[in-house]
Amino acid sequence: MAMGRKTGMQKQAGWRRKSPAALLLAILLTLAQVQFSLAAIVNTVTASGTANGLPVTANAMESVDVANAAPAMTVLKSGVLNDDDGTPGLTAGDTIAFTVTIANTGNISLTGVALTDPMLTLAYVSGDALAVGMLDPGETWTYTGSYVLLQTDIDSNGGGDGYIDNTATVATNELPDQPTAASVPLPAVIASVTGTVFVDSNGNSIVDPGEASAGAGYIVELYDSLNILVATTTTDASGNYAFNTVPGTNYRIEFKTPMGALLGVINNLTLAPGNTVIDQNQPIDPSGFVYNSVTRAGVPGATVVITDAADVPLPAACLVNAGQQSQVTGPTGYYRFDVVPAGAAACPPGETEYRIAITVPAGYSPGFSAVLLPQAGPLDATVCAIDAVPGGACQVDANQSPPTAASVVYFLAFLLAAGDRDVVNNHLPIDPIGIGTGNLTKTALREEVRRGEQVPYVISAAAVTFTPAQIIDIMPPGFTLVPGSVTANAVPVVPIIDGRNLTFNGLVPDVAGAIIIRLTLVATAAVTPGEYVNQALLVDPATGATVGAAQDSVRVVTEAVFDCSDIIGRVFDDKNRNGYADENEPGLPGVRLATVRGILVTTDKHGRFNVPCAAVPDADIGSNFIMKLDTRALPTGYSLTTENPRDVRVTRGKVVKLNFGAAISQLVRLDIRDEAFVPGSTALQPAWADGIVKLVAILEQNPSILRITYFVGADTMDLVTKRLGAVEKIVRKEWRKRSRDSQLPIEVRVMDNR
Repeated sequence: MAMGRKTGMQKQAGWRRKSPAALLLAILLTLAQVQFSLAAIVNTVTASGTANGLPVTANAMESVDVANAAPAMTVLKSGVLNDDDGTPGLTAGDTIAFTVTIANTGNISLTGVALTDPMLTLAYVSGDALAVGMLDPGETWTYTGSYVLLQTDIDSNGGGDGYIDNTATVATNELPDQPTAASVPLPAVIASVTGTVFVDSNGNSIVDPGEASAGAGYIVELYDSLNILVATTTTDASGNYAFNTVPGTNYRIEFKTPMGALLGVINNLTLAPGNTVIDQNQPIDPSGFVYNSVTRAGVPGATVVITDAADVPLPAACLVNAGQQSQVTGPTGYYRFDVVPAGAAACPPGETEYRIAITVPAGYSPGFSAVLLPQAGPLDATVCAIDAVPGGACQVDANQSPPTAASVVYFLAFLLAAGDRDVVNNHLPIDPIGIGTGNLTKTALREEVRRGEQVPYVISAAAVTFTPAQIIDIMPPGFTLVPGSVTANAVPVVPIIDGRNLTFNGLVPDVAGAIIIRLTLVATAAVTPGEYVNQALLVDPATGATVGAAQDSVRVVTEAVFDCSDIIGRVFDDKNRNGYADENEPGLPGVRLATVRGILVTTDKHGRFNVPCAAVPDADIGSNFIMKLDTRALPTGYSLTTENPRDVRVTRGKVVKLNFGAAISQLVRLDIRDEAFVPGSTALQPAWADGIVKLVAILEQNPSILRITYFVGADTMDLVTKRLGAVEKIVRKEWRKRSRDSQLPIEVRVMDNR
């Protein structure tokens, strides 16, 4: 660079004017080239001429100090995130606009300026005022470029720190390479969840066309993997809800009624960055329809109530909506109950029995149908053994509307617990008045039966006015038909067997309009003791209507060999006090024992006793049986050496042995008073402490019972109790020192005669 052009100096020559014509002035100007190492600019001037005909020469020099050459620059980089891909929120395709400025803050021009960036291309925008390709002092050049966000940038949250980091490098001929960095923060990455709280009419847990929403006000809460509530919202008028939150795993959504009672839970949600998890729906399931047992049409105006196992109506807090209790069916006969576990004491979270009761409208017989009978016992929703459509809700019937088949399945009692599947399609039949059940009868010719035995039945239909007729006999569970045992009006027939149903088609009444069917069933080994009901239905095939119904029952009796568990045992003289009936240890006669059911037995002369059919244990896992010995019936001086009462496990068809041991013991009395202790303390006086050692030596000589009696004086009962405990502890400690195998029975008494 020619610095002289910007910093050179001239010194004007001076002279005396002797003669205007004779003076010749020559000025020579020499400008030294300035190098980077110069610290000053020196200027020399030489003037020559003539004066009075003589040559004249003069020299002058001037030196000006200048600063040393100091190249320097400042580089700045910044970035701005733009949501410019047309999708709201942070998504792949959004851009970051980067700007780099290079300022020459030194005193010389910079040449060979080059800007590089590994992430993007930066283009020159402005700043080169002279357009000479050199960054002159005081100039600032500007570059810009754009970076397009990738999905990997979002998934990794900018490499884990929440920033997009970018570094550019500026190179010049005069300075070392200078990097510059910019970190652009990413906004919190959003993941979304949406869903609907709805009425799942068909029980498939999917929002189908025509299914109503639950409406506004249902509470929806979002919990993270640490069980921290991170968001809460309520459903809108359409039952919809939505959450926006940070990505993560093991999220949980809880659904609650407008009153705050828990309705349902969705677990183990994974929320990915930038994604929306849709259709996280919570159904509110109806239970079914109340319908006419003849026409199979829904019945409006029926009042349906849900109760506990004692038939007490549940409080409002046990239901999603208080209006569900004593609800009145609408035009379709539709009803539903949504029980809220832990909503109140009557509906605990554990498995609990609930029942359904009904008040029928005018024109119907009270209660549920006598033609179409319910299943016996409660339905366990946890297992749902009768699931008509496996998977999803527990569907009692495969039909979403009242069934049309002659044989139907429904329950009036349920075992429900928190987390169970919803029970749906539990349709409830009621009988219209005048259904005509009186024209069909069924009689079991035996009242009691054992497994393997046969039961003859007679089905009689009178005044049948249509032909042909159909009779359906529904066998009790565990019963089968004896082949060749069936006649209709004395003619052998073979029914159609479909599970428990025996269907007789094409029946023709006799001249009196009667149909009499005789058949024999056998109780298989699968039945258990109890009452078994057999049903019969008279059906008009032309209309499919059930015009008659009848039933009778038999009782399967308990069989000692197969069902009972017998208890045998002995009360013995436990001479060695080891708690076991050893050889040559005799029995104790006349000792009374009792069961929890109040059965009393007394030992014979050998000390033996037995309880026939003491219990009918659970068929699958057995049961516990408890028996207690009346210690007052032991011989004088005897005390038990075994536990009392005793608890044993019993199994059907098995005999269980249960023994009690007792041994005679000498009674040793220890009477103490306040004076035996240090006043106000539980510590014994020295003399008494020594006496305890002697006492234990006496107890060791023969099997003994120690009775400690405290005669209360002036001290408080609290101190007396503590003293008795201290004395007993000392005695037992001394007893253990002697390595005795047997236990020392100790009785403690307090005599307060104040």
